Amino acid sequence: MRKNMVIVSDYKYYRYKDDYYSEIPWDIDFFSLYSKKINKIYLLGKTIEVDEIDENKFRINNKYYEVIPSGNYSNFVEFLFYLGKINKILKKHKSKIDLYFFKMFYLNSIYVYFMNKVFYKKKFVVQLVGDSEEAFYKREDIVKNKSLKRFFGYIIRKINSKLLNDADIASTVSYDLKMKYIPQRNDIVISNESWLKEWMYYKKEISDEFEPKNLLFVGRLVSSKGIKELIKVFKNLIYEGYDLHLDIVGDGPLKNELMEYSVKNNLNKKIKFYGWIKLGSKELFEIYRKNDILCLPSYAEGLPLVLLEGMANSNAIIASNVNGIPEIVKNGKNGLLINAGNETQLKNAILSLIKNPDMYQNFIKNGYETALKNSFLNQRGKLAKAIIEKI
Repeated sequence: MRKNMVIVSDYKYYRYKDDYYSEIPWDIDFFSLYSKKINKIYLLGKTIEVDEIDENKFRINNKYYEVIPSGNYSNFVEFLFYLGKINKILKKHKSKIDLYFFKMFYLNSIYVYFMNKVFYKKKFVVQLVGDSEEAFYKREDIVKNKSLKRFFGYIIRKINSKLLNDADIASTVSYDLKMKYIPQRNDIVISNESWLKEWMYYKKEISDEFEPKNLLFVGRLVSSKGIKELIKVFKNLIYEGYDLHLDIVGDGPLKNELMEYSVKNNLNKKIKFYGWIKLGSKELFEIYRKNDILCLPSYAEGLPLVLLEGMANSNAIIASNVNGIPEIVKNGKNGLLINAGNETQLKNAILSLIKNPDMYQNFIKNGYETALKNSFLNQRGKLAKAIIEKI
């Protein structure tokens, strides 16, 4: 007999007319990974009523998925008022749900875990999708007092470790996260969240004399991504006479500041800001394919999927040597690793790829092979198989 599973997170689900939409492609391919044992997947997150839907959202197929209407909240205080509604929702659906799947670190996941632990006692999966403690330390808009920040960071770490330890099936997206939060558990499923499918791969044919000129950044425009450092290094290279171009894909609070910096320094013809582009869209992969070098000089990451997407589309990789990145990027083999915040290293890495065509070609060849090993089926299928075998 097939069962029902609920995926709990703080992901946003947008209701437009009679349908729900998401920034995550909950599609037939994802459902098929579980269809042998799962009858329906419920989605519990934040639900938002909208008057129109933009093209960057995916329609959720209600044949395979059912969004549980739960409302929305934007901060912890609002979340506390929202708990009464969540309790009613959980009570209403408890007989329909056989397995809980908690994405971490999210407030919804923590609370529903507690309710399941105390009252429902159903089997559950926990997947840690990023280094939430490190991300919290990088945020400047939540807690400014250093002592309080350390205290809450400690709480976040303990909560992550507790849930991973208690779970029937525990997963992290990188080995680095496993060793940080749950080193004593040996049955952790290391499974990243790749969406790479067959059509998303592109092997670029280039000549031996090819000189890479097109740089790419894909990610949220926030300080922790190192985007300011990248643009500064790019500016210096342009001023030194290098003929380069930089594409920036993403949105965020720094967007206007970065665009103003670009105009002020006469870079507006050398830098193109695309804004947010739909995950897994043809438009996004066309941008990967017309670029040569993907730069991700972040200060903290879990296991960034943009690196795999870049590798799958023949981009040479320059990335920071932080968290799970070295599990994908092997320095000198399929990319170059730099210290976060080190502009000199970032500049030298870009120049190395420009001036060494053999290195560049080896990186895109080896990177492509890395991406093949990290496909949607290989990675998400690994966790799905563990869940199916357990239930």
